[in-house]
Amino acid sequence: VVSGYLGNGLNDAITGGKIAAVRNDSSITYKISASGFTFGAQIAEASDAFTNVANRPVNFALSYSGGPIAAAFGYERTGAEGVDTADWMTINA
Repeated sequence: VVSGYLGNGLNDAITGGKIAAVRNDSSITYKISASGFTFGAQIAEASDAFTNVANRPVNFALSYSGGPIAAAFGYERTGAEGVDTADWMTINA
């Protein structure tokens, strides 16, 4: 997440939608990097000290960086229901 907290900094400028919570409490995170590839994933509880949503928040990202080439894909489901900003997908190269 690109901002220190919701409603401030680059988070709004890049996405215009305040991606979920800056921090998911009670979460499990996995990250691995090898040969220019990086993969990360996270799943969190739906209700905890910071988050209170209908479904578990989940996110994952895959990126490659080697020489002059870099590309990435990321996805986040905030866990909220009935909200236009509940799912985010980002692709860059």
